Amino acid sequence: MRLPTGPYLQNTRLGWIISGPVHMNTRSTGHIQCNFSQAINDQLRLFWELEELPKPCDTRTDEEKACEDHFVKTTTRNSDGRFCVNIPLKLSPHELGETHPQAINRFLSLERRLQRVPEYKKLYSDFIHEYESLGHMTRIGHNYGTPHCFLPHHGVFREHSTTTKLRVVFDASFPSSNSVSFNNLQRVGPPIQGDLLAILLRLRQHRYVACADVEKMYRQILVSEDQRDLQLIIWRDKPEDPLDIFKLNTVVYGTASAPFLAVRCLKELGFNCPDPEVKRVILEDFFVDDMITGLNDKDKLVNLCEDIYKVLKSGCFPLRKWIFNFDYDNSNSNGIKEFADGKGECKTLGIGWNNATDQFNYNTKFKNDIKVSKRTILSHVSQIFDPLGLLSPAIILAKVLLQNLWLLKTDWDDSLPDDIIKSWNSFTASLSALHNITVPRHVFGIEPVSIELHIFTDASQVAYGACVYVRTVNKDNTVCNRLLCAKAKVAPVKPLTIPRLELSGAVIGARLYKKVSESLHCKFNNVVFWTDSTIVLGWLRMAPSALKTFVQNRVVEILELTGELPWRHISGKDNPADLASRGVLLNDLATCKLWWEGPQFLQDLTFDIISNTVQSDTSSYEELPEIKPSLILICTEETQLFPFSHFSQFNRLKRTFAYVLRFIHNARNYSINRRTGMLNVDELRKAELGLAKLSQLESYRDEYNLINRKTTKSLKSALLKLNLFIDKEHDLIRVGGRIMNSTQFDYNKIHPILLSSKHHFTVLLMRYEHKRLFHAAPQALLYEVRQQWWPIGGRNLARQVVHECFLCKRLKGNTLHPLMGNLPKERITPTYPFLYCGVDYAGPTMTLNRKGRGARTVKSYICLFVCFVTRAVHLELVSDLTSESYILALKRFIGRRSKPAEILSDNGKCFIGAKNELGRFLTRCADDISEYATRQNINFKFIPAYSPHFGGLWEAGVKSTKYHLTRVVGNAHLTFEELTTVLTQIESILNSRPLSPMSSDPQDFLPLSPAHFLVGRSLTAPVYEDMRHNTSTYISRYQRVEQMRHHFWERWSKEYISELQTRCKWMNGVDTLQPGMMVVIKDDNLPPLKWNLGRIDGVVPGKDGISRVADIRTATGIVRRSFAKICPLFKEEELRNLTIPRPGAC
Repeated sequence: MRLPTGPYLQNTRLGWIISGPVHMNTRSTGHIQCNFSQAINDQLRLFWELEELPKPCDTRTDEEKACEDHFVKTTTRNSDGRFCVNIPLKLSPHELGETHPQAINRFLSLERRLQRVPEYKKLYSDFIHEYESLGHMTRIGHNYGTPHCFLPHHGVFREHSTTTKLRVVFDASFPSSNSVSFNNLQRVGPPIQGDLLAILLRLRQHRYVACADVEKMYRQILVSEDQRDLQLIIWRDKPEDPLDIFKLNTVVYGTASAPFLAVRCLKELGFNCPDPEVKRVILEDFFVDDMITGLNDKDKLVNLCEDIYKVLKSGCFPLRKWIFNFDYDNSNSNGIKEFADGKGECKTLGIGWNNATDQFNYNTKFKNDIKVSKRTILSHVSQIFDPLGLLSPAIILAKVLLQNLWLLKTDWDDSLPDDIIKSWNSFTASLSALHNITVPRHVFGIEPVSIELHIFTDASQVAYGACVYVRTVNKDNTVCNRLLCAKAKVAPVKPLTIPRLELSGAVIGARLYKKVSESLHCKFNNVVFWTDSTIVLGWLRMAPSALKTFVQNRVVEILELTGELPWRHISGKDNPADLASRGVLLNDLATCKLWWEGPQFLQDLTFDIISNTVQSDTSSYEELPEIKPSLILICTEETQLFPFSHFSQFNRLKRTFAYVLRFIHNARNYSINRRTGMLNVDELRKAELGLAKLSQLESYRDEYNLINRKTTKSLKSALLKLNLFIDKEHDLIRVGGRIMNSTQFDYNKIHPILLSSKHHFTVLLMRYEHKRLFHAAPQALLYEVRQQWWPIGGRNLARQVVHECFLCKRLKGNTLHPLMGNLPKERITPTYPFLYCGVDYAGPTMTLNRKGRGARTVKSYICLFVCFVTRAVHLELVSDLTSESYILALKRFIGRRSKPAEILSDNGKCFIGAKNELGRFLTRCADDISEYATRQNINFKFIPAYSPHFGGLWEAGVKSTKYHLTRVVGNAHLTFEELTTVLTQIESILNSRPLSPMSSDPQDFLPLSPAHFLVGRSLTAPVYEDMRHNTSTYISRYQRVEQMRHHFWERWSKEYISELQTRCKWMNGVDTLQPGMMVVIKDDNLPPLKWNLGRIDGVVPGKDGISRVADIRTATGIVRRSFAKICPLFKEEELRNLTIPRPGAC
């Protein structure tokens, strides 16, 4: 829809909008205003949230400290005493953008408003003219430098002001063209304007009071000349006049640092004042520019005010608007001239005060709004200013109402539920009673002889609070009870139990007491805290550590604030704090005597705290809530004179203590004879003796005292026989001994220093000496140590140190020998010879390739087969180490001895040294040999690697063969056929050896030999008689042979097997290896220092449950070895206390 003037109207989802071209002749700057209510919501939440416990800390930030330092360094005073300050800047003024266009636009907008209201314009012009006439600003035209800043300004109208109805405030927070404002450049400074509550409390203390304020306080302080270009404003009296530029010469309203600079200048006068009373008033009784002070003597107060006026006048801070609560004649006064207009109603720090009646009063301009919303409720509640909390019972009702509104999450202008509106209307109806409430300013009686402080606390489901009363017994035996201050808080949204809320109320009471006691300059004859909660009283009488965290923290704070002051019980009906926790309407509060004067028993002149206390039963603390479960921990800690256990090396221990002694010496001799540089021999010797003394004091404290008192008869026998005494030079216990007459030995040898072998110092000393002596044995180690020291139980300690030495243990290379295993079933089961056998190679032996001249020697090898059951051997000579030669030898063996069911052979890795050639043969030909054996249905097995003791049977056969061969052949070289013949003869000899011991009885049988199972008799036995003419049949002959065979096996079972029952070695089982244990893998081809380190990964148990093989994790992987190749070093728990030396370290 197009309008006649040109723009268009358009209906959208958001409503009607107007659009079209806009013709502007003047340049303007757009402004966006955003009202964000989140901060207001956060402030509202503080009404009912629990206050955080105070934390002790420095309340000033680094920036605030920097601001204070800047003031001290840069502030000066002119000849007339006026202060000249520098604005504390944290950023360079060059950071500011352009401000002139924005200031012009703001002024033009202000000028249009002033034109619409002539009266307002006149007040504004008068203020500006006065500002210039007093020299507080200077007209400069366009003569200003760079950097500079133009400040927009506006007026603040104060209807109730008796001096300046309108005050011009300068907007230093207005952003420049780059969004940086003048206030962004400034440090704010710490809040030093005075404690409002403390000043009001002191206002109620004195009988006579005086009030005044500083005239134009900010404008009495000059700003440094070089910073005034940062305070430029624009002004003209008429719109047709050109714009003028003015420079502000003084501290400006609206700048961030102005409050700090003004108050700090005022306090500077107090710091420099020699009069202590005037100094106290300036530092404590000023709130910004308002002074409120008092005394109990009228004349002294007048003289004090005169002195204060003079001190402030010296700094160009004139006081005006004087108010007294008594008639004052200023005819003789030099300074107190300008009084406030008349006597009667006035305001003191925001509180209404009638100085004629000397009473506080309350007044609020309440406007009954037609629509009740959250906005109107908050607006009206905030109008009631009550810093002393005298109206807490009434205001808490409004705070509870605000909390309910917050929980409803209503918007600021939404309609409210009927129950909220009803409660609000009930509250507003009672606001008219505010005019009827008057509170005496002075709380102390006339000529008091006793002043008491009574603090009452209470809580309900909706709020908790406390109130403080001053009870005064006057000289005329009258009693005066008056409410001093109070505080109430809404209960938090998160539900709390009533005892916890009661405790929170007690915290408020303790904090109020602390504030009152610090603010009032008087001594109380008695201070008593009252509560109607027996649970809180029980908590306060318990140890805080027995309580849960919430209760514990608050009990600790209460005890810290109140100390030993008593807490008493009071009934709920007599507790005035109950009103603050439940709420009372204003019209009822005005006439509530319990609230304004306290409980009735305080009015009694003969009041006694003990007799008026309702006794509470708190004898059974176990029944109280919030009690922690009782945990009792009893521990004993030995006091160490020096942390010996923190060191693992003797040299490091000694050098550390030497540096400690050097520090002590340098600290005592700061300027002369200081020790620097490297430690010398004397310092190290003193450190060693000092450590020895500390170890003696820790190990022999009682014995030291006995020796010192010459009562050595009570010593233990081990010490008594040493004839101990105390060396006076070094204060050490030494051995007296029996060699004192010797002239060959030095003093330390004759009288060695006593040490305890259980002390860590002695252990480190022993380890050090062991390494210094190139890992000496225990005996040599002990002899060397005893040249200077005498460790009790030193022999055992020396053995222990050597045993625990990593290098010694590694070089010793002790392997494990578990209990010898049981014989396998193949060795103890009767069966045919060579059904289960083992094979091994021996050699090489040198043989001639032929007879006669020109013959050369070649290598030949002996292949030995041994039967597991009968220990019979079979020897074959082979020409080379090839699988073909081995298979041919195996074929010859099978052809003569029958096919075996199982053959065991050495592992190729079992051969070491001269046998490495055989090892390579078995490794190279193992697959071919195993393949042939498989085709012949022979089970071919290998024993574990590096475990030749698993093949002890054939190793014994090889040893016996070599025994006969070396004695028969010697160094001679035989041909292949000759050597084969010799080996066959040796084979017959070995098979004829007895399997069991020979009997000395000639009637016993001949000893059983392997040949009996091969041919029925010993191969070396003489020829028997000719049996050809025997008429026995073949069947009886066969039966006779079978009878002989059974006879041999029966003797084998009785004689030979019984001999195998015993173990000739490895008879005792040892501790098996545990996973994680550090070990060394023995390698016969390498020296011990090059043996591989590893950790046990797991053990392999045998059929009897005893482990004889383990898997070891090394740097290159996991390997399996028998215990005979494993040297254990340390267990897992021993490794934690072990210091392993670096490679190459001694």
